[in-house]
Amino acid sequence: AGSNGKTSCKEMLASILREQFHALHSEASFNNDVGVPATLLRLTSRHESAVLEVGTNHPGELVPLISMVSPQYGILTGIGREHLEFFGDLEGVAKEEGMLAELLPGRGKLFLYGDGDWVKPMIERSQAAVVTVGFGVANDWCVENVRVTESGTRFALHSPIAALCGDYETPLLGEHQAGNAALALAAGGELGMDRDGMARGLAATPVPRMRLQLSERRGVRWLNDAYNANADSTRAALATLADLQVDGKRYVVFGEMAELGDHAPAAHQEAGRAAAEMAAGLIAVGQFAEVTAEAAREAGFGNVSVDL
Repeated sequence: AGSNGKTSCKEMLASILREQFHALHSEASFNNDVGVPATLLRLTSRHESAVLEVGTNHPGELVPLISMVSPQYGILTGIGREHLEFFGDLEGVAKEEGMLAELLPGRGKLFLYGDGDWVKPMIERSQAAVVTVGFGVANDWCVENVRVTESGTRFALHSPIAALCGDYETPLLGEHQAGNAALALAAGGELGMDRDGMARGLAATPVPRMRLQLSERRGVRWLNDAYNANADSTRAALATLADLQVDGKRYVVFGEMAELGDHAPAAHQEAGRAAAEMAAGLIAVGQFAEVTAEAAREAGFGNVSVDL
């Protein structure tokens, strides 16, 4: 569960576990009251592990899904500004996403993205043991030296299990994906996997469609992150575009972030300012296109087009 990175983390963990286990995992983003039971109905006695994604866009949605899955382990990829039209604010998001921490059994374990003000309250909600993973040195598993290229994301991982320390690579793009990968590796390590097997599985992860998916046509490279977005995932996408080496110029085509309620104008203004810092041109599309464009212009950015 989590505000961002659920599908990416799920795909990485499933790919890692397949190196050692017969593993079932949720297809695509099958994480709601239809997708979760559809995945569970595929479970057979042959499976040794199952990686299920659970999602929410309004209060109360996670409890029945988590109860249905009845997990032993949980991964919480982070808390961000998602679906604020229904959650109201970040506190509302944390209250809902934190149900994964609350509902894990005492014998279980929670792998928690450990960089954020919400981390300590989340730990207090969990009766299961908690393992923190992130970029800060206080985390149990710490990500260092991230390098993003068009072929993937490389990083160093410091683990409390000495044999699992070292360099890893995922084909998924972005510094934030190093954090998601580290969560998957921490879970794999808990299940007794060795470093070589986890490294192979992580490197073989399929790239989820329309999630920072890189392609090329007629000499132009396209970074497609059009599946879904909120203010925090947009910042991560723009940062990834900025990290990629280019021979020409970077342009941003920015659509609409939905389900943000009263927070929508500010979120689109933030996106416009962020694009102005790293792109040569911006095309804003959708209901808040002019809001995005005006924020970019106010930041001193002139090459802006609007398509309503």
